[in-house]
Amino acid sequence: KLLDDGIAALSGRDLKSATRALEDSYRSQPSAEALFYLGAVALAEGRTLEAQDLMRRYLADPRLAASRDAPETQQAQRITAQAMPAHGQISILGEDGTLVSVDGRLRGSLPLSHPLLVAPGERTVTLESGGRKQDQSIAITEGQFFEIQHSPASGAIVVVQLPSVILVNSIDPSSEAALPFSREATSALRAEHFAVLPDAQRDSQLSRCLDDPSCLARLGERAAADYLLV
Repeated sequence: KLLDDGIAALSGRDLKSATRALEDSYRSQPSAEALFYLGAVALAEGRTLEAQDLMRRYLADPRLAASRDAPETQQAQRITAQAMPAHGQISILGEDGTLVSVDGRLRGSLPLSHPLLVAPGERTVTLESGGRKQDQSIAITEGQFFEIQHSPASGAIVVVQLPSVILVNSIDPSSEAALPFSREATSALRAEHFAVLPDAQRDSQLSRCLDDPSCLARLGERAAADYLLV
């Protein structure tokens, strides 16, 4: 009933009531459908990145009952295919079933199928397990990847900033191979929990540095990168 109430409130553009009902539904019985409609609320409120975060975990949720041809699935695929706003990522390790919220809004439960997508700025991650809530503040910067390790038994929370990489693509940008290479390399690095720094943090003189290790090192220092992959 809570899920139906949330859907009805969303249809009536009562987004506050929709959020409350959908979050209560997910808390009582986690479901892929609740993630989808929470994503729809986020989209309606202009929170595109949060909508993409929820929708991509909706699509990956093993509890998903909708077929790949269902309208909800197709809508989620369209939203996740859009260009993502600036963001960092947070991976969370902890007890299965732990509820995860960011800045007071529910994002899902552990284990998360994908890291959280979080807008840059000071963010508060809330973990709920066994009737206990714990908050952790994290200063998110664009392109950075954080890992939270949570022990509900002891209440310990450890935050680790994962190493960052600037991917230096020496392939001619006009070449058809340039974009696929960048996508594949970025995907592989993120799968190994490296933060791939965005193009905006690269120096405009990058092309002049490709054959100069000291110049590349200076660019890495300016971007606060741990590694450059050439």
